[in-house]
Amino acid sequence: MTVQVDVPPVGSWSYAACYWGLALSNLLTRHRLQARVPPVFEARFDPGADDGPRWCEALGLDDEAVAAPFVYAQSVGTVLYMRAFAALGLNLRHLVHLDHASWMGATARGRQTVASELVDLVALGPDKLVLSMASDVRDAAGRSTLKVRDRFLVRGYGAAQVAHLPLDPDLARAIRLRARRQPALDTARAQVLPVAIARDAGRRYARVSGDAGPVHTSFLGARLFGYPMPILQGMATRNLVLGRLASIGVNTRQIELQLCRPVLCGQTARLVRDGPQVELLDRHGALLAAGLIGTAPV
Repeated sequence: MTVQVDVPPVGSWSYAACYWGLALSNLLTRHRLQARVPPVFEARFDPGADDGPRWCEALGLDDEAVAAPFVYAQSVGTVLYMRAFAALGLNLRHLVHLDHASWMGATARGRQTVASELVDLVALGPDKLVLSMASDVRDAAGRSTLKVRDRFLVRGYGAAQVAHLPLDPDLARAIRLRARRQPALDTARAQVLPVAIARDAGRRYARVSGDAGPVHTSFLGARLFGYPMPILQGMATRNLVLGRLASIGVNTRQIELQLCRPVLCGQTARLVRDGPQVELLDRHGALLAAGLIGTAPV
């Protein structure tokens, strides 16, 4: 079943009412796991002629990054994901963005359609699971312009709530190793690029992406979640990495990115690149994100 959703343009009062209505309802709901599978949620997206410069400015990138494959339709995708989370009964406070993959297809022109759906639910133990979501962005001719896959760790369940899900010990082990992962690239031999992350980077990114959670946009909100500074949105990290690479002429149409640690705003990180491998390190050398870039078609 497919449910059509009317998503207002990002930056409008209508979009803010839509986003915060869903967010507050979700944050106040009891955390549970519904037995029903959510439908495919679909909405239209109208790109703007000035999206490239606006996104570069929001991410603190030079105009050389304007050709980067930014996820301009994220404002729509965010609402569709939230609709799916609500249908599953999940409370956003218990979600952690684990990783992201995207593949660019046909060049986007004019109105597009975004469809988001639940792909999989896998138990990691008696109290947590991994949720996989996928999105497909298509142009008016039905050609795929972007495919996205995101995985989220969801905690805070009772044993009976996830007992019916398939158990994946190998995935649980991989996630534990991810939390302890150290940088693998040699900064003395690889290409190292500075990546400036402004103190208000989360708020600036929210204006173009619609992802305005208080942990990203507010110092008070960040402290309530246990962080000394606002943390960058997971998709902002993805777009910042690809934008920085685009600014030096790297043409990437595919990325698989593991989000290893929260990225605090107000720092200058380092992007390390060795061929298709990339790592984002914080000011102390801790690994923030790691992945592979490529140019393979969808």
